Amino acid sequence: SPIVMSSRIRLARNLENHVHPLMFPSEQDGFRIINEVQDALPNLAVQRLDAMDQQSKYKLVAKHLISPELIRQPASAVLLNEDESLRIMVNEEDHLRIQAMGNDLSLSSLYEQASEIDDKLDSELDVSFDETLGYLTTCPTNIGTGMRASVMLHLPGLTIMKRMNRIAQTINRFGFTIRGIYGEGSQVYGHIYQISNQLTLGKTEEDIIESLSEVVQQIINEEMQIRERLNRHNYTETLD
Repeated sequence: SPIVMSSRIRLARNLENHVHPLMFPSEQDGFRIINEVQDALPNLAVQRLDAMDQQSKYKLVAKHLISPELIRQPASAVLLNEDESLRIMVNEEDHLRIQAMGNDLSLSSLYEQASEIDDKLDSELDVSFDETLGYLTTCPTNIGTGMRASVMLHLPGLTIMKRMNRIAQTINRFGFTIRGIYGEGSQVYGHIYQISNQLTLGKTEEDIIESLSEVVQQIINEEMQIRERLNRHNYTETLD
């Protein structure tokens, strides 16, 4: 698609009887978590950030394999499958951030991939879960499913026509938000935006995925209409 750059499903999980990463008393607490996760998922390659130089770490950030926040943690790691479409950040804000990435609007299949890893971890480790609240996370906004579904979109038409603020206000009322290229708190570069859910409590994973897909499709339709209009009036500039 000329608009959809990537899709992502992220599941936030924590382990019982362990201090959450932002409150680790020492690096050894973080290394223990990494070892437990590595033992539970032996088929994934582990890259420990404490063994990397800064350039290698920033390369992982640029490829969206890890977040900028993971670099700041003294004891952190990322587990990757062979094609790097599935990655698990260890000891960012939560003990585990399971992420499945794709190049199109394939949120349901990505959720199946992430859920398979989640089930494997749940069978091997004690994951923090409450029957009423759902998965317990460091940030209260992630409690519930612990899931963030997001789609990266290239929207030069809507940006040029100054419609992004209106769209952001509209979808915010339905529990969705627009962020920059590297997620929460990041800037918008090259007319690239992330559309994601804000609500994780009181909704099922399927509900979130269906609603986000509908919102994204409406944004895509509006972007395509603007591009067609711009093409008719100023083809060369629009092509650039």
